[in-house]
Amino acid sequence: PISVVEMEKIVGKQHHFELLCSAANTCTTADIKLQLALDTIHNLIEQRKAEVSAIRAQFFNLRNLCQFMGSAEDFQLLHKELTLEVDKESICSLCYTTKDGDVMFNRFKSAIPLSEMLPRFALLIPNNLFCQLWREEIATQKIISVATVNEQIWPKAYSRMRKLMDSLRNRAIKLSTVDRYLAQYTSQADLDGILRELNTALNKCLKCEIDDKWIPAVVENIVQYRSLKKYEKAAKTFLCLKEKMNLTGDFKEIETLACKVNISMKDQTLQAIDGNLISAAKFLEHLVSDYQSSKMKCLESYVDCQDVVQWIRKETKDVGDLQSFVN
Repeated sequence: PISVVEMEKIVGKQHHFELLCSAANTCTTADIKLQLALDTIHNLIEQRKAEVSAIRAQFFNLRNLCQFMGSAEDFQLLHKELTLEVDKESICSLCYTTKDGDVMFNRFKSAIPLSEMLPRFALLIPNNLFCQLWREEIATQKIISVATVNEQIWPKAYSRMRKLMDSLRNRAIKLSTVDRYLAQYTSQADLDGILRELNTALNKCLKCEIDDKWIPAVVENIVQYRSLKKYEKAAKTFLCLKEKMNLTGDFKEIETLACKVNISMKDQTLQAIDGNLISAAKFLEHLVSDYQSSKMKCLESYVDCQDVVQWIRKETKDVGDLQSFVN
């Protein structure tokens, strides 16, 4: 029985074996037995290579999973098994290949129920967004075992991940959810990167090809939403000014912005970020591009002082009275 480490040495010299096989194919029919023997060895090497690859992948995936399971007893025991030296053990003692070509493991039998979800977990867990969902699902479980991971934690986290991506794709995601899961991605490039990374991982999990052409528009929409939140105070300042000074004119867009961009807006979806809001935001943009600007401070101070201004207007009859009041 050949060991894992011995097999990897053979693979390193496989080029020489391929040359031998190539030479054997040029031999006469009298050497047919040699050709058959070489073919058998070649097929066996390919099978053992696949088994070693599966062993390495299983080790990596299980270690990866154990890192995210904390002090759960099932996974602590599994972690101890993973720390054992297996490179010198025979491949046959670690796994075997079925007639259908599937690699089955003789070791880590406690993790057998996880076999189906492990490859997909390995694809998704490097993504911070999925990692957050995974930790949230773990936090809902009082007792964590292999069974709860396979039957509850994984299905729920995976389903939530798919629904989150679907809601982003069609812009049906709630703004409160955008704030909850995407707040840490502050730049447009970061947002674009995390969504493309997740879209690629999901494609591999689903073994299909969902294009990522929707991502730039959604990222732009999220950036617009964040900008609108900055403009809310400016919009409300303008409306206070309108009310206190009885201003007339078309304040509809600003009223829409002040009304929508507040706590209740978080219950709305990304679809609520429409052209009217963006138009109002552009009007206010020059005031809040630098929130500490003198323009914004001046407007806020003027609105805050309107009661005093109205009182002065009432108590002073002309410029002389005003000058006396100031003095």
